[in-house]
Order: sequence, then structure tokens, then C-alpha cells
Amino acid sequence: MKSIKHTLILFFLFTSLVANGQKAYFDLEFGKERTTTFEGIDIFSIEIDNNENIFAAGYLQKNTTDDYSYGMESVLLKMDSEGNLDKKFGEEGIAVTEVSQLLLKTCVLTIQSDGKIIVGSWCKGKDYYDIALIRYNTNGTLDKTFGNEGVSIIPLSTHSLSGDISILSFYDNSIWIGLYVSNEQYNVTSSVIIKITEDGFIDDDFQSNGVLYIPESMEAGLMGNSPKLLSLSDGSIFGIAISNTEKANQVKYCCFKIDENGEFDISFGENGVWVETIDSASTSDLSALEQQDGKIIIGSPSVGYKRLHSDGTLDEDFIDGGIKNGRDIFSQKDGKLLFVGPNSEATFQIIRVNNNGSIDFDISTPKIVGDYSVYKFINDRTFIACGLNSNNLVFTKVIIDPDATPIPNITNQESISVTQESENISVQSESPIQMIQLVN
Repeated sequence: MKSIKHTLILFFLFTSLVANGQKAYFDLEFGKERTTTFEGIDIFSIEIDNNENIFAAGYLQKNTTDDYSYGMESVLLKMDSEGNLDKKFGEEGIAVTEVSQLLLKTCVLTIQSDGKIIVGSWCKGKDYYDIALIRYNTNGTLDKTFGNEGVSIIPLSTHSLSGDISILSFYDNSIWIGLYVSNEQYNVTSSVIIKITEDGFIDDDFQSNGVLYIPESMEAGLMGNSPKLLSLSDGSIFGIAISNTEKANQVKYCCFKIDENGEFDISFGENGVWVETIDSASTSDLSALEQQDGKIIIGSPSVGYKRLHSDGTLDEDFIDGGIKNGRDIFSQKDGKLLFVGPNSEATFQIIRVNNNGSIDFDISTPKIVGDYSVYKFINDRTFIACGLNSNNLVFTKVIIDPDATPIPNITNQESISVTQESENISVQSESPIQMIQLVN
């Protein structure tokens, strides 16, 4: 286990005022000042619980020479909505877990209905790839009732990877994984859904020994990448993927709906599937979101966005406004949608669209420093962005407020470091920016 070191970073901010009309601005109270920063960690997934606590999953920064793999230590941290680490979670707010295989450059997490947290990742054995699942109790300790003392390696023996994995926790706390597998030994190449029992093992009673294969014979032809899964309010599961069917020389959106037994809902689309030809095969930032009226938003920044009715027919009243920043989407109670992501001006861009898809407002924050890759709405007025700044992991909270007054823009900064050591942890007085460093 790594010990944790806290280092005080004092930033002297030189500010200028920026007026934006309808505003989005940095929360100056978050992490005692604009950001919360961590050293030695890479984050790939963020989720928000019902109390607006922030969970972030990733790895200790890689110590291997392989560009795609990390070490064997998974990291989960918990902060409150103000950017303060929950000191009762894990070790001072951070849980580090070592697994038996190399973890790869993909990581997802989901929060179960009982508050337990599941972290999933591709992992690599000697000659093949499997899935590693870790379940944590609400206090950040490993749930020893899950898998092997809290860690479950799902044996896939797949020989190639295509895209990230998708996981969701169903209402009964079973775990569903969407992924693509290729196993030459068993002559299997398919997008699949695997159902995992609450105690962390493949559910042999589900479909074919726990695995639902998306058949190539279906018009969807989900060959070549991992489907993203979404739990719907009616108790069913929705999936979306991009299909690049070489035989037809076409790229398609492929959506499907299945019940808890893995059977296709024939009332959705055509025999449980909705398909539409598109212009791009990119699977980057593929999203699916159910609105309160049961309609489903699908799409990605590279392809655009569409909306389906609950029966799997296309909502032709919804227009694509050319949104290119959908790293995360939030559905408001009034049916309007919020999209967030980076733009070419080195700012965060927030777009709200009306019920018909037309743009309601398009606003940006002051300029940002660093490369932000993970975004998550807390509510319809705030979101978290996570990225790297000078190789340090940084979390920034942004407030969306159309009536905001002019806001400060950070144009330059200097820093000094002051550290006060104790036996394993050095803790300082309150600081504008909190930096966490994992050390041997």
C-alpha cells in the first residue's frame, strides 16, 4: 500500500475581469480555491452519488513501458461537492487496490443502489485479456463478499481489444458488462453482454453461460466495438454501439433493448433493434441518456445526436444543432439538455438545447490551463472537469449561472510549496489548492 503525502501549494493569482453575458465560472470555493489537484494518479471515470459526492476511478500513474498498460494498482477517491476528500473513505479519502494482472488504459465505475462502488477495467494476463472488477464498501474498504476478497477477474481469454468497456449496476445489484471479444481458440468474435451476479461471478443462468452474444446475422451487426449500456426506468437495458459492417461497406448506429433475461424487446424498433446509417465510425465519447419522458438521447460529438421514442422509433421533431462538445449530457426536468466539453478556444463550453434540439444558449468559461478529458454534471447548475496540468491531476468545478456578474480569469500564477511532515502523512493548514501525492 502506498502512503499519502499532502503538500500545501499556495497560488498567487493575477486576475482580470471577463464578461460573458450568460455566464459559466469557476467555483472559487472548490478545494479551497479554483481546483483540487493530485499527483501520481490518472483518472478515467467520474460518478456522482445522490448526495452529490464525487467518486473518481483510475490508476497510479503508469510504471510500464507499454503505452496502453498501467501497473496493477487501481485507485478510487471520494470528495464532497466542495472538493474536500472524505477522510473516512479508504485512507484519507483514497482507496488503492492491487490486482493480479496488468490494468489497461480504460476504467469505468458505477454506484450500486446500496451505495457500494464497482470499478471495472480491462486487464492483461500472459497471452490474453480479461476483465477486472473491484467492489468497495461505502467507507472505501474492499467488499470481501465480492469475488476473491473484493476483486473478481472475469476470465474472457480474448485476444484483442476494441473500445472501452461499459458497466452498469441493475436494480437487483447484478452487474452488466458491455464489451467486444475476439477469441480465435473458440472461434468467437462478437460484441457481447456479460451478466455478473451480486457476489462477483458470471451468472451461468443468463443466456449462454452468462454471456449474450450480439449476432452478426442481426441487421445491427454490432461487430467491432463495445456497446454502451444504459439502465432504463422501465426495468429494461438499452445498448448502443457503432457498427462498421465491412460486408455492406456501411457504418451504422445500432441500438437495442433487452429485458433482465437478455431477451430482445420486440416492441422496440424492429425486433428489438434500431439501426441508422451514419457518416463516421468513431466511437469516441458515445453517449446514451434517458429523459424523464422516456425518450432516449444517443450520439457523440463526432457523429452528432439523435433522439429515440421509447418504442425505438426516431423522434423526427428533434434536430441536430451541430453540438461537438458532448463529453457529458444532463437532462433537466423541463426536458432541456445540457452538453459540456472543451473547445478550440481552450475553455469549457456549455450548450443547452431546447426540447426540439435547437440551441437555447452557448456559453464558455474563462480560459483553462491543462488538458481536461473527463467531465461529469453534478446537477443542472454545476459540473466537474478532470484532467492533467503539468502532469498533475486536477479537478475543477464550474458553476453555470446566466445571471452571474463578471468573473476573474486566471492569466498567470506562481507557486511555492510548504510541507509539514508526520509519520506517514504530512498535513497542512487550509490551502487554496490541495495536492495529494502517493509516495513509497
